[in-house]
Amino acid sequence: MIIKSFLRKKDTKIYFVIITIIILVISILLSFIKYYEKIVDDIYKERSTLIIKSDNDSLPFLKKYSYLDNFKRVVFVKGNKKDSNITNNGLTITENNNGLEKIFSYGKNQNEAIVKSDETLNDNQVVIGIPDVEYNNYSDKEISLIYENKTYTFTIKDIYKSKLSEIKVSSNVFNKLLSNTNYYLYTSDIKSYNKSRGLINDLNSNKNLTNVDVKIDSYFFGFESNTLYKYNDLSNVLKVITYIIIFIFIIFTIVVNNNQINDLKKNLNLEYKIGYNKLQVKLNLFKRLFLLHLLSIASSTLVLPVAILIINKLFNITLAFPNMSIFIIMFLIMDIIIVVPKKMW
Repeated sequence: MIIKSFLRKKDTKIYFVIITIIILVISILLSFIKYYEKIVDDIYKERSTLIIKSDNDSLPFLKKYSYLDNFKRVVFVKGNKKDSNITNNGLTITENNNGLEKIFSYGKNQNEAIVKSDETLNDNQVVIGIPDVEYNNYSDKEISLIYENKTYTFTIKDIYKSKLSEIKVSSNVFNKLLSNTNYYLYTSDIKSYNKSRGLINDLNSNKNLTNVDVKIDSYFFGFESNTLYKYNDLSNVLKVITYIIIFIFIIFTIVVNNNQINDLKKNLNLEYKIGYNKLQVKLNLFKRLFLLHLLSIASSTLVLPVAILIINKLFNITLAFPNMSIFIIMFLIMDIIIVVPKKMW
């Protein structure tokens, strides 16, 4: 009965409508932020790779980062400078100065290639990954690689597009190379652009890793980098707008709660006089406020799918449904903070 009379009040109904609309606006903004962040992260994951070298195993530390996955143990090899038809000073694979570039562009001296394992290859075969070219005329040509002053000669089976310049050898050859390695070298996919921005400094400052060398290798096609930065900037602008609205909304909610408490003082005093203790009176007050907010969340949750569907149809995009639990937590905390210390007598 107490709750019903509170909900029937004109002021309560007005507050209900206003709060519902604000929650709906914030939810749509959060959906747009999530949508733009996904575009940015998808581009970044498709085009960027973490490369980390250290004297001790960095994998246990890398696995602590939720936005890193697909860890691969790899090794560095050098090109054979004498193999002039295929390599040019051991830095690039080339033919008549016009061929596959940037294969040997890693390591401190920028003269090493990343080598991975491929179970499908024979011991005398390699396949080469390169970001931006398709050269089939290198098939069946030989390439020499140097590892620990030992030369290995392979036949190029195929060349494929990859986000990282790399060479793949058979598992057997890779394990032989790995057995003579005195360092740990890993590559990893990066699932989040914004979260990874401090990753290099974080890993370089890790006291558990010795002689650590970290880089993020990125290769963007066409205007992909512009798209990434544009949507990331747009996401950041929307975040600022959302934070401002949330801040104003919190102030508004505090004012509304205080106004409602003042309006309810007679009712609260009456409850106390008819036998409710102070704790019960405050609990009834909390129920009123939180129920109002809970109903507003429920109403906006019912309207939101329709709003998102309309936006998706109008702009041909795919907004996702945001996590509405943040509003429940926010109102729960605010209502408790306001009601518990409130002096009513």
